Amino acid sequence: DETTVTVDVTDPVTTIALDEDSDSATVGDWITLTGDVTVTGTSEAGATVVLTLNWGTSGAVDYDITADAATGDWAQALTLTEGAHTLVAYATDIAGNGHPMEGTFNLVVDQTAPTAPVFGLDPLTDSGDTGDGITNSLNQTITGTAEAGTLVELFVDGTLLDTVIADADTGAWS
Repeated sequence: DETTVTVDVTDPVTTIALDEDSDSATVGDWITLTGDVTVTGTSEAGATVVLTLNWGTSGAVDYDITADAATGDWAQALTLTEGAHTLVAYATDIAGNGHPMEGTFNLVVDQTAPTAPVFGLDPLTDSGDTGDGITNSLNQTITGTAEAGTLVELFVDGTLLDTVIADADTGAWS
């Protein structure tokens, strides 16, 4: 009678992503408009993945997930409140080898519309009374502020003239 023994000393490698159907605007930026999201990933086939939501806080919640026995794919639906949520995943294979993710992932649920941008003529292209919106310059520069990192669209008489991303730190744009 022969017995086969498999020795497995390799830690499982685990990936994590926000499902594209849960993501909004820029896929892969971990910012979403909806609180109902699905986090997906892959690990070693049959591994147990522990996904920790709000890792490092007193409100941390662990989800035990079994990776598919054939593909290693896994998924977890989450219902989240507005704000930032830190996620980390740790996988243990069927031999007991365990390995955490490299780093944490910060998922942001942003359901609040940005405030309207503030804008006006740049003082260098504003003739006459500064701030009155009247100029004799044919080449104006419009400047303003908006929520940091947001897309600002500038329309003139209903026609899109230009788009710009507000500065990621200050919200300034021109």
